[in-house]
Amino acid sequence: MLDTNNLQMFKEQYPNYYVLEENQVLYQDFNENWVTETFSEKN
Repeated sequence: MLDTNNLQMFKEQYPNYYVLEENQVLYQDFNENWVTETFSEKN
């Protein structure tokens, strides 16, 4: 699970990504695998 507070860092680290839903993202990791992650609000 990824924290929305780290979203900018995530975008810089993984430039190949697509937002699937409001809180889900599909991104390509360094091994060229595609991964789906869910974002959550940090309380």
